[in-house]
Amino acid sequence: MVIVGAECFSTLAEEAVQHDQSVLDPENSLYKQYLDSADSTNDIQERIFFLEQARHYAQIESNPAGEFKALLKLAAAEQQNENIPRATACYEQAYNMIPEYESVILSNQQCELMLKWAQMLIRSDEYQRALDLLLQSEKLAAKDKHDHLLTEITRTIGNVYFYLGDYSKSMEFYYVSLRHANTTNNMYGKAAALNNIAGALSHTDRTDEAETTYIKALRLSQNGQFADLIGIISNNLATIYSDRKEYETALDYFTIALNNAQNKKDWLGVAIAYNNLASVKDQQKDFKTARKFYKKRCIIIVKLIIKPD
Repeated sequence: MVIVGAECFSTLAEEAVQHDQSVLDPENSLYKQYLDSADSTNDIQERIFFLEQARHYAQIESNPAGEFKALLKLAAAEQQNENIPRATACYEQAYNMIPEYESVILSNQQCELMLKWAQMLIRSDEYQRALDLLLQSEKLAAKDKHDHLLTEITRTIGNVYFYLGDYSKSMEFYYVSLRHANTTNNMYGKAAALNNIAGALSHTDRTDEAETTYIKALRLSQNGQFADLIGIISNNLATIYSDRKEYETALDYFTIALNNAQNKKDWLGVAIAYNNLASVKDQQKDFKTARKFYKKRCIIIVKLIIKPD
């Protein structure tokens, strides 16, 4: 059963009072119904409501594993809703459950919690706290052989060291991530790790190696149709060529980024691409074409301000 709307709450609450918890079927529990409803809605506020109720009924049904799962999903939903304090509170509450209920909470869910929480902390520049969580997550994932998670965990550790300016250490973890991606044939993980390795190479003045590695990452991303990576890597390559004053090649890669953003209907990305193209044209002294690109950028930005969606 999937609950079709938040207005069903009062009816379900009455049912819960009448329900004999001693014979509750976990597959037909109110916790499960609310969790399924959260997974079936695209409305973020409704999703948050359903997850809060799922957590509530997991507590009533003495289901700590269910409560943990609901908290993990709720943290992600609150993060998507840009309520970072609430997301942090959910991650912390779930994390604090682990010592008492470690035997019933799946280890891959524990690893996922620490990874997602750390990724959010990185955005707030809380690098040491993020690193502590990631290293703990890596240790558990390695023990229980969660190679699919280790690909992202180790790459995220590399990101922390990258942001701290330790490019040698970051590259070490990016290569570990690449190894895990190869083990699990994770094409996205391979492309993402190669992109990160190239970024670290470019920050250590190994631009030629960075260029070659970016090209490998881009080919993998294009083969896998990984739109987010295609845009990032194309921009990174274009920047290398622009810095070398190889403007035509830079324009080619900025155009790939533009087409990719247009296909995704990522209008902010389109505006950024037009700005980058205009900048290169400025450097080529082609001011007429540069103005055309700047004008297109401005039109998109105005539309975004008037109608952000």
